[in-house]
Amino acid sequence: MTTTTLESVCILEKDSTGDVLTTWAFPGVSATLEEVITLRSQLSSSVIELDFTFSKFKDQWVYIYTNVPQGSPLSAVSAFSLCLVSKHFHPEKYGSLAKLLWSVYAQTGTPVKVQEGFLSVLVRGAYGEFSESQYNPRQAWLASPVSALVETFRRASYVAMDGSYAQETHCGLQSAARATADGRKGDSFVGSASPVLGYAATICNSEHR
Repeated sequence: MTTTTLESVCILEKDSTGDVLTTWAFPGVSATLEEVITLRSQLSSSVIELDFTFSKFKDQWVYIYTNVPQGSPLSAVSAFSLCLVSKHFHPEKYGSLAKLLWSVYAQTGTPVKVQEGFLSVLVRGAYGEFSESQYNPRQAWLASPVSALVETFRRASYVAMDGSYAQETHCGLQSAARATADGRKGDSFVGSASPVLGYAATICNSEHR
């Protein structure tokens, strides 16, 4: 039985002229959420610093995988993002799925295949090499390096609607620091980091609604 809490999937593309557009979404995203996703996708930047980011907007988690397609049928696209929107926090699970669906689109050039994968996960909890049974929601980021998490917060995870990084970065770094202080294995989390991250994300998010 599927336990997914996926709400939507969308694709954003950056063309050869530097324009960034949401080219496809299923079943759809609001105009406000689309603006947030666009700002957080890094496509407007000259360099993609992180291929995967996650952040919270109101009561939704936004997972974005961004990269440059190589040898793809998307010849007019210089880079694109695959975004998943969910009610639940699980970066490992949704990061893996976002990367898989990104690859599907890069290889086929059609969102139809992405939609097939999205629906397959909704109905069966699996698609290709991805299976929800591999991920325990209670162990989200259980043994993830703090350094990688700090980098995610420092650079791109929490981007305000107005483009300001200061408050979100401060909240993100505080949450990572708390998780480090609570650890027992050096650079890894011992317990689930989701309560800490959720708390920080809620604070950051509430200040930019």
